[in-house]
Amino acid sequence: MEQLRPDTLENLATSYRLGSAIQSGKPAKGAHYVVYRLRTPRGDFALLKPRPLSINESYGTSLLEELRRANRIFHHLARHGFPAPAPLLTRAGSTIVTIKGEHHAVYPYVHGRAMVRGNIRQVAKAGVTLGSYHRIMADYPKRMSRSEEPFPSRFQDRVDLFTENVEALDGQPSALGIEASLDYFKDSLLDIELSLLRLSYENLPQLTIHGDYRRQNILFEGDRLAAVIDFHRSRIEVRSLDLAIALADILPSTSNGHALGLARSFINSYEKVQQLSNDEQEALPVLVEARVAWRALRRIRRIVNTKDKKKMLRRARKFQLYVSHLRRVRMIRSSWKQIFAEESSR
Repeated sequence: MEQLRPDTLENLATSYRLGSAIQSGKPAKGAHYVVYRLRTPRGDFALLKPRPLSINESYGTSLLEELRRANRIFHHLARHGFPAPAPLLTRAGSTIVTIKGEHHAVYPYVHGRAMVRGNIRQVAKAGVTLGSYHRIMADYPKRMSRSEEPFPSRFQDRVDLFTENVEALDGQPSALGIEASLDYFKDSLLDIELSLLRLSYENLPQLTIHGDYRRQNILFEGDRLAAVIDFHRSRIEVRSLDLAIALADILPSTSNGHALGLARSFINSYEKVQQLSNDEQEALPVLVEARVAWRALRRIRRIVNTKDKKKMLRRARKFQLYVSHLRRVRMIRSSWKQIFAEESSR
């Protein structure tokens, strides 16, 4: 992981009126960004720099525009009192500094830890907070948000790629020990595909969703929600997909009773702020299963693209874990209506 150059630090300190800046610790590498911690006379800040070959490849738009778009959302949320760290403004009034062709944005550093999956108090707070986010973003101009193909279309594309990848494995599933998991996964995919096709997806309420509302982006200090971060996957989509992304990540891969309790806590807390329509209630269980399957689909692709035998075996075990997670989530499908019935009777 690279260290920031002294001239880069000096440029940043001058542009953002930080006085001076030094890098603290090692940078953290995410899927799309590298994040550095800066120590300055004004306090600690987080420096975010896009990773080349990530967003450009994934979204087909410029790194600079994606960063600007996310920063506009940060500012909009901060103006409405939402717990999101708004980017600092430069002397020129921008949120971004470009140094030697690389874009940088600086945010207040958030002291907090990722949400604990099994902590029901944190899960409830995360549900309320997502409801607040959706309420604030309901009137956010669509022209200022990114758009892409709706999730069912993207899911189908990934399923088609999965079929090609499985064929490319050419007898290896048995050697990798994933033959049984793969058979179960194929049967589940067919059922999920049909369920997605039956949804009136185009009629579900849409807005600028967070797009990656997972535990790693929901930071807590104890049971106090410190901040929601990483809005760089935000886009126009059905709002129930945000709930599905969260629940797919929150629900444990063991203990059905515990999973149901967490789902109930999250949904009930969300609906204290935003009521889900009947169509959304019907769609949510399908979308949760599809989101869990989505992650397993990625694992098969990674297995195929791996040449090293040990790494291939590790990724095969990871695939089995995701399939096990999907199995658990599908086992509570008959209980979703109970959750919504309990909420409507309150």
